[in-house]
Amino acid sequence: MEKERMLGLFLISRWMEDVERGNPELVSSAVYGYTYEGRNITLLKLGLENPEGREKKVIWVDCGIHAREWIAPAFCQWFVKEIVHSYSTDKKLEQMLQNLDVYVTPVVNVDGYVFTWANNSTRRWRKSRSTPPPGSSCYGVDLNRNFNANWGTVGVSFDSCSNTYCGRSAGSEPEAKAVMDFVGGMLNKTLCFLTIHSAGQLILLPYGHPEISAPNYDELVSVGKAAAEKMEKVHGMGYTVGTSPQILYPNSGSSRDWARLVGIPFSYTFELRDKGEFSHLLPEEQIQPACEEAYAGALSIIAHVHDKAFSSGSLPNAAVSGLALIIWSSVMTVFLSTGVLSLTRHSSHEMTANIFHILFGPFTHREIEQQGASGSQDTEEGDRSRVNEGRLQRVRKRQTDERRPHSNQASHRPSPRGATVTQWHQPADDCQTRQQVCCTVCGCDSLLMKDM
Repeated sequence: MEKERMLGLFLISRWMEDVERGNPELVSSAVYGYTYEGRNITLLKLGLENPEGREKKVIWVDCGIHAREWIAPAFCQWFVKEIVHSYSTDKKLEQMLQNLDVYVTPVVNVDGYVFTWANNSTRRWRKSRSTPPPGSSCYGVDLNRNFNANWGTVGVSFDSCSNTYCGRSAGSEPEAKAVMDFVGGMLNKTLCFLTIHSAGQLILLPYGHPEISAPNYDELVSVGKAAAEKMEKVHGMGYTVGTSPQILYPNSGSSRDWARLVGIPFSYTFELRDKGEFSHLLPEEQIQPACEEAYAGALSIIAHVHDKAFSSGSLPNAAVSGLALIIWSSVMTVFLSTGVLSLTRHSSHEMTANIFHILFGPFTHREIEQQGASGSQDTEEGDRSRVNEGRLQRVRKRQTDERRPHSNQASHRPSPRGATVTQWHQPADDCQTRQQVCCTVCGCDSLLMKDM
C-alpha cells in the first residue's frame, strides 16, 4: 500500500481536477473567493440529484485555515476520497448525498499554506500573508480570529506580530470574508459547519467566549460525544468534547462561532492528532489513522444532522433574519466589549432569551430561527442566496459555450483583491505532468496550546 503523504498546493489543485473529472455525477468545483495575494479559494461540492426534486440542504467542511496544520488539508482530501469510493455501495451514504450537498474547501488559507512549503524556516507559519499594518513589519492575520463573531473581545491580540492577531476589523481578510459571504448566501439551507484544525484531539463547540452559550448547547455536547466515541473505536485515540473555554482557552472571531451565531444549528471545530509529541508536524505515517478516525467522527455528526432534518418530515431552516443577525451581533459586541455581560453558562440562556424578547417580541430565539426558515423571501440571506444561484447559472452556461483548456484559467483574469466570486469549473480534458512537490519537515516542536 502506498504511504499517504502531505501534498503541496499544486498537487492538491491537480487532485481536485482529477476527482471532479472522474466523478461528474457526484463532484463539481467552484472558485468562491480570492486570497490577499490573488490566489483562488476553491471548493468541491459533493451531492447527488434528489430523486423527488426536493430542495437539498447543505453541509460545510473546511480545512487549512491555519497554514501549518498540514493534516487538515490532508483530511479534507481523505474525506472526499472516502465518499467518492463508498457512496455507490453504501445506501445510507447515498441517501444522505441525495438530500445534502456537502461543500468541502481543502485549503482556506491558501497564501499561508503555500508559504509553509517554501523552506524549513517557514514550515511553522500560521497566519495569512496580508501586508503589515502601518508602523509594523509583521505579515498576516489569524483568520480564525477574523470572523464576525464577538470579534476582538477575548483570546486575541491587536499586535500584528502575534500569532493570534485578529486583524483591523471583523472580516477584514479576504479569506474570512469569502467564507462568510458564500456560506452566508446559503443560511436558509445550511445545517452543519465543520472546520478542521490540529492539534490536541478535541471536538470544540460554540462559543469561544466564556460568558455565552449556544441555545442548543446540550444537543451539541451530545452529538459531539457520540462522534468522539466513533473516533475512539477506530484506533483507540480519545477526543475531548466541550467549548473552547472549557477544554482549551477562550477566543473570539472563530469561524465555528460565526456559523452558530448566524443560525447554523450544528457547528464544530475538530482538532486532530496529536496531543503534543508532534503537534503541527505530524509525521506522514499518522496521516491515514488520523484521517480514518476524523472521518468516522465527521460522518457521525453529518448522519445525525441528516436524520434529524429528513426523518421528522419537517426540514429545519437554520437562518436568522438579516435584521436579527445585524442587531444581535451589535448588541452582543457592545455587551462583551464594555464588560456589561458577566454571566454563567446557564444564566446566559436567560439573558439571550430576554434580549431577543426585547428586540423581537415574545418568542424564543429558536422560534426566530424557525421564522427565518419559513418566513419572508426578502431577507438578506434570501437575497444573497438568489444572487449566488443566478451567478452559478450564468457561469455554467458560459462554460458550456466556451471550453477552456484548464479549469483554473479563470484565476488569471484581473480581479479586485479579496473580491468574492462564485465560479463553477468544468474539469480539464487533459492532465498536466504531475509535479513532485517535496518538503523536508523540520524537527518536532512542542504543542503551543495558546495559539492553536
